Amino acid sequence: MKIILLAFKQAEFLPEDLQKVRELFPDRELLVTDEPGDLESRLAEIEIAAGVVSPCLLLRNPNLRWYQQWGAGADWLLVLPERRLRTCG
Repeated sequence: MKIILLAFKQAEFLPEDLQKVRELFPDRELLVTDEPGDLESRLAEIEIAAGVVSPCLLLRNPNLRWYQQWGAGADWLLVLPERRLRTCG
């Protein structure tokens, strides 16, 4: 199953807010964690990620379609030689 990752601590969200996300995306699993170790075995399933995720993990994810960085300063994405440009179609 494809995963939506919220890279935060579980306590940062109200249960009803997480439930709203689950209702909006019933065909996706919602994973809420800020622990890199929790992501290792599920990395290839993560399709959408929001929060603070290690660049190393992002680059190793073959199926990431959308990363919403939390905070300013995304310049690091431009200087990574490993970055890949994906296009639709």
